[in-house]
Amino acid sequence: METKEQLSSNGIPIPFEAARFVPMSDRSELLHNAHALHDEYARVGHVLLRGAIPFDVVDGLRARFFELMHEGSGAMLGHGLKGHPAHTLVREPIFEGFTQHPTFRVLAAVLLDGPVVLLKRSIIRHFVSGSRLASRAHADRDYFTPPRHHFVTFWVPLVDVPLAAGGLVVLEDSVNVDIENLRRTLDRTRDRLSDSRPISPHLEDVARASERRWLFSHYRAGDVVAFSPQVVHASLDCQEGSRLSADIRFAKATAQIDPRWMQPWSGDDGA
Repeated sequence: METKEQLSSNGIPIPFEAARFVPMSDRSELLHNAHALHDEYARVGHVLLRGAIPFDVVDGLRARFFELMHEGSGAMLGHGLKGHPAHTLVREPIFEGFTQHPTFRVLAAVLLDGPVVLLKRSIIRHFVSGSRLASRAHADRDYFTPPRHHFVTFWVPLVDVPLAAGGLVVLEDSVNVDIENLRRTLDRTRDRLSDSRPISPHLEDVARASERRWLFSHYRAGDVVAFSPQVVHASLDCQEGSRLSADIRFAKATAQIDPRWMQPWSGDDGA
């Protein structure tokens, strides 16, 4: 893997080399084979499905977000706070319609092996070049009530997200990682001492300590990455253009759900 990409996450450099990064496999051929899709997800904890959501559906949501930005709907506020375009958009009918696209529910039912419920706390994330803001390495299991395997997350880029725009990265084979041991090993690298859930902002240290690589992709609008709460993931800094994406989550209909996950998302809700 030869490239001149200079990558970072939360402003911390990570070399883009074969020892640290490997392309994520496209499994969209499994979209018409429910059993194989379920088995692949159960085996590795994630699946990348190219073009699973029609472009016109995604583009309408993208256009509405930037319309709110252009209108000056609180764009200078902290991300996701009341009055910010992301906070406004997740409360609009166009976003509700997007989260209820039948593809999401069908996929969730296949991956979770039964009837599902949409969690209303769906998120819009927007990062611009030079912000040096990204998701730290973490696993969603630390944000859910047990049994945590009864949840699934769909990460959906609403614009094309090449590597330099700061997309999602997934830790290879992390369904088999002892997360508590990894967290203890990397405790000195944590930067949020009041929040024990993030593992580390130092993605190179996470790769080295776990002896695994980060899976990446050059995403296109409408792709879907589905991943389980056990999967360790993070994001890279946006260094070119901007990144706009949505996090949509489902639970098994029988799951115990934190009431906060059934309320519209706000950047300060603490969930």
